[in-house]
Order: sequence, then structure tokens, then C-alpha cells
Amino acid sequence: MLCNAPVAIDPSRCWGRLKRYRDALIGLGLALLALALYGMTLLPGIGSGDTAELQRVVPMLGLAHPTGYPLYTILGWLWGQLPLGGTPAWRVNLFSAVTAALAVGALYLAARELGQRPLVAVAAVLALAASFTFWSQATIAEVYGLAALLLVLVLLALLRWRAGRLPFWPIGLLLGLGLAHHRSIVLLVPGLLLAIALSRPPRPGEAAQALLALLGASLLYLYLPLRAPAWMNSWPSLWQYATGTAMAAAWFDLPRFQAEGAARVLDLAQRFVWPQFLPAGTLLALLGAGRLLWRDRASAALLLGGYIAVFGFCCAYYTVDVGVFLIPAHIIAAVLIGEGVMLVIGGSDRLGMRRSPAGTDRSPIAVWLPSIVGLAALALPALLLSSNLGEIRKLNNDRDDRFFRAVMAQPLPAGALVIGHWSVADGLRYLQEVEGQRPDLHVIVTADPSEQRQYIQDELAHGRAVYLLRPWPALGLEQQPEGQLWHVSLRPLSVETMAPADLRWAEGIRLTGYVLHPGPYHPGEAVPLALAWQAQGTPQRSYLLFVHLIGADGAIWGQHDREPSAMPTDRWRAGERYIDIYSPVVHSDAPPGRYRVHIGWFDLATLHRLLLVGADGAPGAADYAVLGEIEVAARP
Repeated sequence: MLCNAPVAIDPSRCWGRLKRYRDALIGLGLALLALALYGMTLLPGIGSGDTAELQRVVPMLGLAHPTGYPLYTILGWLWGQLPLGGTPAWRVNLFSAVTAALAVGALYLAARELGQRPLVAVAAVLALAASFTFWSQATIAEVYGLAALLLVLVLLALLRWRAGRLPFWPIGLLLGLGLAHHRSIVLLVPGLLLAIALSRPPRPGEAAQALLALLGASLLYLYLPLRAPAWMNSWPSLWQYATGTAMAAAWFDLPRFQAEGAARVLDLAQRFVWPQFLPAGTLLALLGAGRLLWRDRASAALLLGGYIAVFGFCCAYYTVDVGVFLIPAHIIAAVLIGEGVMLVIGGSDRLGMRRSPAGTDRSPIAVWLPSIVGLAALALPALLLSSNLGEIRKLNNDRDDRFFRAVMAQPLPAGALVIGHWSVADGLRYLQEVEGQRPDLHVIVTADPSEQRQYIQDELAHGRAVYLLRPWPALGLEQQPEGQLWHVSLRPLSVETMAPADLRWAEGIRLTGYVLHPGPYHPGEAVPLALAWQAQGTPQRSYLLFVHLIGADGAIWGQHDREPSAMPTDRWRAGERYIDIYSPVVHSDAPPGRYRVHIGWFDLATLHRLLLVGADGAPGAADYAVLGEIEVAARP
């Protein structure tokens, strides 16, 4: 209870206690508000890629991809034991929403520790909650919600230690928990150490306690050898897995960054910095950085040092999903937005400090202007909410869930092989291992099915049925659509004579030919589309191709979006040719009629499409090409 008067209630005493708990209550309210938003836009079922892997690993207490994420797996498993209803996949999605929402509430408390007004701190953290990257990762099974929570708690612990309201050892504990979850928190360490040095160095006993707490939390990595599979049978392999050195070696490319320099910085800024908080938010964050440098060097070292470290790392980290690694920078930017609003309020306050004729009271402008500016700052999260809501809902549909369940519902022969890339195969493995569907099927996860060609030929020769989750021309064997899968036979693959084409997109992507049968097709059937590409250069990014079946009403009645089978576009080489097969599935409720087939390229991180260009390379206005039409007939 906030007040406890046996006979009469003392209003002043109750109000004093309410003020004491005000920030905690507001933080809790913001967390619940964020959770409601994330819950309404939550991925409803199975996802793809890392999401499907985590949905499979967490309920089984297994091992995810390097670095293993032991803390996430253990906490996610404990969360899954609660009687929440829904599928295990949905509960893992919800775990991300809860951790991200708690990060929002905790960030409000950190902003208040920095001295920001309550309304300003509310606006700043709501801007983070509604920003695209943070929101998108809060609504799927991913590790970034928990990583954000631990990072914010480290910031909050340091600020409260500086104020003398918290001992030093929780900083070490939270940092250790962060290291046992996602290595990106290590980028906060240089700024953290500098902030400590600029505050008051801890006593030797305090430092020792913090170090012990950090080492104790890091013992969570003992989970890895306890759950390690048979192939991880040596300490070197375990070390490589826990540290993720193979991934770092593949994606961290400092020489490339040094060669690209400012172009790489500008590219990341245009794709991931400006869009997160819009130009107004970016400007406020820059103003806030200046204010913090002026008034609090230790906090500036912590936040600006962390931002620079995270952004600098991402500049040299060439992975397709580099945008999610910038989430720590977005968290810091949200706090800086609050600082920027405080600077505006300070300037407005000074302008309104004209005294009344008596010379004793502040003018009405000085009294109300800070609140007006704080309310105006709420326009930023409102704009972010309205601009991102549609895209988040579009991303978090049940398409993957329906696909995987439809595959398992197919009357596949007992013991059949189902082969696919890890980004799609883990959805089937989830249904097998977690929900117990079709345990007889043998799901093979491989980055390149053509590497399994001899094994596949041997199994086919012995009468075993073999299916691909998506066509793979490089396999060299005939593949025919069968339901949601592609049935492989021993006959060599023969690509029919293609209709010639000369369609060019920006960055040197050219379509030279295609095969598209006009049909008729029936609802629920796949539409095979063979495409021949020629690289006229190396695209800057890994783009995805979309194939849309467009009805007379202009709606999409079937689609297939993925990167090329042979290799990502950012690895294409000028002059090389690639053949690919796509298979959009006609929606089960598609009406009979003629459907146009549209194709185009887009960047998954930003959802921006590439423009078609002319033979001279000049960009046009269109961002898709129409290959032809197909006929859809009524289901027999």
C-alpha cells in the first residue's frame, strides 16, 4: 500500500509516497503499453530463419547457432512453462515482446536518472518503442529484446551507482549476464570504463565484488558443453562455437571498410539511422549529444562512447542483417533525443523568463512552455507509430506457419527426405521436434543441396522419395512441383528453351530469359517460373527477388520472395550467368481469371525496391516488370 493511516488518511503523506513511486509506476505503465503494442502485432506462429531456429531450440533446451545464447535459451524455456496457451512457437515470440517491453520501461528510469523531465522521458522511450528495427525484433522469436533489456539495465545500474543509490557489484552482474547472452554488449565496455573513471573509481573491494559477479554470470556458458551435440567433441570446437569466431571472420571486414570509408558510413546512416527516428529525431539526438557533453562528461562518455563503438563495429560488419546490430545505438539515440528536447525546453524557458511587473513571479509562458514542448515531443512516437504499423503487420503474417503446416499435411511417403536451406528447414524441424508431427520424415538442413547430389542420387536409386523445400537448379536433377514441395527424380534437369528477355535493374542485374507456362493452374498450386540472369556488375547489397501474381482487382493472389538460390546478389560477378526457379503458390481462395506475373528486386532491411533502368543505365519510374499472364481455373 502507498499509504497506511489507521484512522484518517493524510493526503500530503499519500502524495509524498506517490511522488516517490511515480517514476516506477510510469515505467511500469510504459512497459505495459509497449507490451500491448507488441502483442497486437506479434508474429502469430512459426517464422523462418533464426526465428524458426529459436522457436525449435528454446522449448527443447537445445543449442542455437553460435554463440549459443545460453541465458536466452534458459529464460525462454522457463517462460514457456507458464500456462500462457498458444503454441510453443507463439510463446517464444511473446517472450521477445515481454523483454523488449521491459527494456522500454527500464529506459524511462535511466532517462529520469539523467535528469530528464517525466514527459520528455516518456516521449523519448516511446520513440524507441515505435521505431522500426526495435519494434520488428520485439514481435518475433529473436535475441535482441533480451539484449536490449540487459544493456538498459547496465546503463541504469551505472547511473544509480553514481548517484549513491546502488552498490557497484550489480553492474558486473548485469554485464556478465549480457556477455552470457549477446556479445554486442562488449561494445559498451570502453564507454562504461571511461564513465566510471570520470565518476568516482570504485574501491578495491567493490571492484572485486563486481568482477566476481561478472565471472559468476559468465558461468552460464557451462550450458554449452552440457548440451553440446556429438560433433562438438573438443575444446577448440566448443571455443569457436561459443565465441562465434567463424562468423566474425566471415563478416567482419575491416580492410573493406577502410576502402569504402565515408561511403559505407553514409550508406548505413541513410538506411538505418535517419529512418529510425525521422529527421526530427536525428536532429534532436545530435542536439542532445551536445547538451550531454556540456553538462555531464561521465554520462556523455558512457552514451556517446557506446554509440560510436556500436556504429563503428557495424560499419565493418558486412552481414545482410547488420541493421539489428545497431539496436544498442538506437537505444542510446532515444536517450539523446530526450536530452535534445531538454535543451529545447531550456532555451524556451530562458526566453520565457520575463518577470511580471512586480518582478517576483515567472510569466505564464515560462510556466507552461516546458510542458508544451514536452507534449509536442510526443508527436515523434506518434509519427513513428503511424508510419511503421503497416509494415510491421505486413511482416508478421502467418504465411510461414501455413506453409510449414501444409508441408507436414502433405501425404508424403514414410521416411521421405526433405531437403532445404537452414532458413526454411528449421520450421519443419520445429514441427517435428516440438509439436511431434511426422517424425518419420528425414529433414536435411544444408546451405547448398547440390553438395548432397551423390547422396540424393543413391537414395533415389534405392527407391526413397526426395523433396526440396524450394527448387535448386544447381542440383542438376529434374524437379517438379508437388504440393508445397519439389519432387526430385533421377532424370537430369533440362531447362526448356527460354523466352528471350532484356530487362535491366539498377546495380547491374539483367534478366536475359524466362520460362512461364500460361496454365491453367488451380488454387493452391505452384506456378513454376524459370529465370536466367546475367550480372553486369556486383550489386552493393544482397537483394531478394519477389514474384507476385496480380489479379484483375490489383491484389496479390500469390507470391514468392527470396534471395537467389546460387548465391546472394552481393557476391555476383560481372559477366556470370545464373539460372533460378521460383514457385509462387496461387491462394486457395483465388477466383478464376487471368493473373499478371510481376517480378522485381528489394532490400529486405529497408523494403526499398530497385528501379528498372534502360540500356544506357538511366533509371526509369517502374520498380517491377510484367513477365506475362497465367490463367487460374476453378478447382475441379
